[in-house]
Amino acid sequence: MKRTMVFVLVLTLVIGMASLAYAGDDVNQLPNRANVPQLKISEKQKAQMISLMTQMLELKKEILKDNLEDGVITQEQYQAMEQRINARLEAVKSGNLAPGMFKGMCKGKGLNKECSPGNGARRWQQPQTQS
Repeated sequence: MKRTMVFVLVLTLVIGMASLAYAGDDVNQLPNRANVPQLKISEKQKAQMISLMTQMLELKKEILKDNLEDGVITQEQYQAMEQRINARLEAVKSGNLAPGMFKGMCKGKGLNKECSPGNGARRWQQPQTQS
């Protein structure tokens, strides 16, 4: 009985250590976001994207207003959210299609710590337009 118990414990320990070693190898194989090629879009595609993003942001403002009227959010919350949406809307209308509303979504937790906003991994470059 003792030999069986010792064998099971040793086997569990070996499997546990092997899984930790395997997990450590995966961390080094994460793709580097800096090496991802940037997409190129034409002026027509850029105009379509601006139009769609503008419609989306206007719809978000309508939903926000409905939530204010229904009492889901306060006037202060409404003003803060509307200010962020308006800032993003102005940026989109000026041609800035880079993401800007969701900074800090990755909090640097887990294996993918390069997603942490503090190390500049969330920087995104403006795509090149084709002429």
